[in-house]
Amino acid sequence: MEMIAALSNEYISVKEAKPSYGGSQGWFRKTDPKIDRHGCGVIAAADVMLYLLINVPEYKNPQLLEYLAGNSPVENGIEADIYTDMIRRLCREYFSISLWGLDSSKMKRGIKRLSRRYGWTPPKIWKTGSRSFGEICSSLEQNIPVILRIGGSAGNYTDGFRKNMIGQEDFTPEMFHGRGERIFRHFVVVTGAFRNKSENWLRISTYGREAYILERNKY
Repeated sequence: MEMIAALSNEYISVKEAKPSYGGSQGWFRKTDPKIDRHGCGVIAAADVMLYLLINVPEYKNPQLLEYLAGNSPVENGIEADIYTDMIRRLCREYFSISLWGLDSSKMKRGIKRLSRRYGWTPPKIWKTGSRSFGEICSSLEQNIPVILRIGGSAGNYTDGFRKNMIGQEDFTPEMFHGRGERIFRHFVVVTGAFRNKSENWLRISTYGREAYILERNKY
């Protein structure tokens, strides 16, 4: 396995019974059904903002970080109740989730409004639409996570997640979310890009877990 590009710092972790790899919409199953079913975009946007605010000097902004996480220390993991409160607040104030979830244009508008209020400039190369493998690697080399939407009409990856790149059993949606539904217009965050023999793989954060997907030329 050869690493092509990856983030320079540890990814966002939420202090659950077992530390997570990013946030999960599944944590809202009993309290917020809309976030549970359609909150992947808000989760992805919040996690990437937290990562940049904590780890990348040119994107640090104490006021925005305080809005997101309060005075809670986040460098070594954010408390679960602080994280879930943050997601609910973002949904109320900046990211309106419809019956079909949060599409790329609504995500961009929410980030733009939030940035204007707190005087924060997101990375110019940060976008949420279609991305080639080369574009993904270029972003990771600059220590910027990549928001990717996969499945259905938004991409051609529909056959589950993998634990790693060497043939162990696939992760399925049931293993992440307790349901049998197929992957459809699901936002994930890319944190690494690898080559295994002749195949390119992306390491992603999804449902609070680390997983891998096979690169399909363009998403």
